[in-house]
Amino acid sequence: MEKLEDLWLSVTAIKEVPSSINNLTGLRKLYLNGCKELERLPSIIHIKSLQQLSVLGCSKIDKFPQISEEMEELEDLILSETAIKEVPSSINHLTGLRKLYLAGCKELERLPSTIDKKSLQQLSLGRCSNLKKCPEFSKEMGKLEDLWLHVTAIKEVPPSINNLTGLRKLYLSNCKELERMPSNIDIKSLQQLCLGGCSKLKKCPDFSQELEELEDLWLSGTAIKEVPSSINNLTGLRKLYVAGCKELERLPRNIDIKSLQLLCLGGCSKLN
Repeated sequence: MEKLEDLWLSVTAIKEVPSSINNLTGLRKLYLNGCKELERLPSIIHIKSLQQLSVLGCSKIDKFPQISEEMEELEDLILSETAIKEVPSSINHLTGLRKLYLAGCKELERLPSTIDKKSLQQLSLGRCSNLKKCPEFSKEMGKLEDLWLHVTAIKEVPPSINNLTGLRKLYLSNCKELERMPSNIDIKSLQQLCLGGCSKLKKCPDFSQELEELEDLWLSGTAIKEVPSSINNLTGLRKLYVAGCKELERLPRNIDIKSLQLLCLGGCSKLN
């Protein structure tokens, strides 16, 4: 059946995908969304033609298959809302991967120590509530545009985040264990940075370089005591949310951001 290109098995009661799936040498799309009884995928997947693989909502899947050899065609891998605990380092065999979605994988504890995917554009890890360590990001990941890490248990964002030179959106909202950001953020492509609800975060990062693309900055509900004067380097900033920062005592003496449209400081009870 080498001519079969698209296979939809979503919302069925199947319990297992047999290893003979690898005989479909022309398969491009495999959809298994919402298969609530699905427990096992083949231990190894090596369909070189595969472009999209989705097991969204397969809540009994607890093991990520090994990628035994390079699969340069696979672009979209959707594993959200599964029970997987670990992403193996063999994911680096997916040399053409653009989108990796793991949102809502509440059992996920480990990622590869370094993510080195030149092609990756979107990485979704939001609501992975057992994920305690943010991976390192290599200098090869300049194409990553969107990174979701909200509602995770990470304690620190490593300085290697600055290697993501094409990053547009960085979401870290409601990371209740987050204590440290890099001392300086220097991602010139960044448009949105969300740290709202990170209640253990005491220090706002500095912006030592001009970041004219950053439009929206959420710091609401953090434990920061000061907004640094380097905020004025955000020359394109439109919205600055600092509401509910109950430890905030100081703002810069002068805020000189001509583009600023909204400044929210409500509930900053120590701000004089």
